[in-house]
Amino acid sequence: IRFAAGTYSMTVSGSVKANSVVSYAAFGGPARTMTVQLQSGTLQPSAFLRISGVDDGVVYLDHQTKQTSWTGYLPIKQDYLIEVVSFQTAANYTLTVSIY
Repeated sequence: IRFAAGTYSMTVSGSVKANSVVSYAAFGGPARTMTVQLQSGTLQPSAFLRISGVDDGVVYLDHQTKQTSWTGYLPIKQDYLIEVVSFQTAANYTLTVSIY
């Protein structure tokens, strides 16, 4: 995910097949905060987030918790892997990532 000059947020839309993952990377530096919001499904979410650091390998949010939003402090300068994970159902989604 690349932010346009002078912006700190971006929204992408896509689809994920059943039992699959769609991955994005967003670069962030230390002392920044990242907020990620995922919308999928109509009544209940049909996809969930997994967020990890590419360099440090830390999992900041595991998809098994079935969360659709996350806000966290970025401890180091690195790419952060943002994954949209589906379980048994394919899903259309909208993903918003903000780093400020």
